[in-house]
Amino acid sequence: MFRLIKGLPDHVLGVEARGRVTDADYREVLIPEVEKKLARHKALRLFYVAGKDFYGYDAHAMWDDTAFALEHWTSFSGIALVTDIAWLRAIAQAFAPLFPGVVKVFGLADRREAEKWIGTGAKPAKPSRQKPAAQKKPKKKQPAVTKNAGRKKPAAKNTVPRKTPKKPAAPQKVKKAPAPRKKIRKKK
Repeated sequence: MFRLIKGLPDHVLGVEARGRVTDADYREVLIPEVEKKLARHKALRLFYVAGKDFYGYDAHAMWDDTAFALEHWTSFSGIALVTDIAWLRAIAQAFAPLFPGVVKVFGLADRREAEKWIGTGAKPAKPSRQKPAAQKKPKKKQPAVTKNAGRKKPAAKNTVPRKTPKKPAAPQKVKKAPAPRKKIRKKK
């Protein structure tokens, strides 16, 4: 079951998973709360706790979790997962590089640190994928005229040449095989 965690900033959705999470928990608790908060905020931050008394999701809840994640993929600018459950930590760390926001995994002993991190908004609401101005490389000036203008550069030695896709051939007429000939026997 899901239990909402109170006392967090309004842009933070706090959820604690206990026992077995079911389809009803998504429909009756999580999804309505997310929609209510998204009506007030452009992006949310998720504080998700799965303690020692959490022991999994039923099959329909796993499907709901996948559908929820796909629908709200960009709705969360940050996620703090607080758990000591190895398989949950592994899943979160595997999908973190694909997530457009920031994902941090904390142990149960670090719950207060996770709560502080998620509440302060340690990262901007929409994280930027660009490098800061100090790290950007200056653009190189292109020479006006080069000696080899118009010539193709030779391919590098260790590269495989690109194959361009061939156009499909025009349909060909299928010839029927000739009927087998009957042997004529001469009468003697």
